[in-house]
Amino acid sequence: MRVGDAVIGVLVVILGLAVSWSAWSLPNLPNQSYGAATFPVAIGICLMGLGAVMAITGVTRGNGFTLAAEGWGRSPGSWLRLALVVVLIVIFVMVADKLGFLIAGTGLMFALLVTFRTNVFVALLVSPVATYVVAWAFGNLLRVPLPRGLLSSLW
Repeated sequence: MRVGDAVIGVLVVILGLAVSWSAWSLPNLPNQSYGAATFPVAIGICLMGLGAVMAITGVTRGNGFTLAAEGWGRSPGSWLRLALVVVLIVIFVMVADKLGFLIAGTGLMFALLVTFRTNVFVALLVSPVATYVVAWAFGNLLRVPLPRGLLSSLW
């Protein structure tokens, strides 16, 4: 799939607008001129500026609004796998609190590995190990609490 720079630039500008708009309603800290919205709004402004530069550069170079299917974009199976990735992530978000990160993450990792044609035996071995490593890194190194779900009674 080949997408022109102007198209991507416009999409980045829209993303920057969405980030800034959604962050604008976050509350300020008491007695401070900044708050929770400061950093996301700054990121949104940077996205808008860089997206605008990218769009203008794409238009001036003449390849701005091209959109062509090349390589993987011509295969219906590739589009199906792309849609399946989105569906799997949505399912993960919906069940992670109830099942817990370890169970839902292992299921997600296994499904993604099988979707991209990894050997099932390898997927069975890699998915729980990779999920545990991610859970350990977030829980112990970064101190980010992950949902425990069904396994909450075990630790």
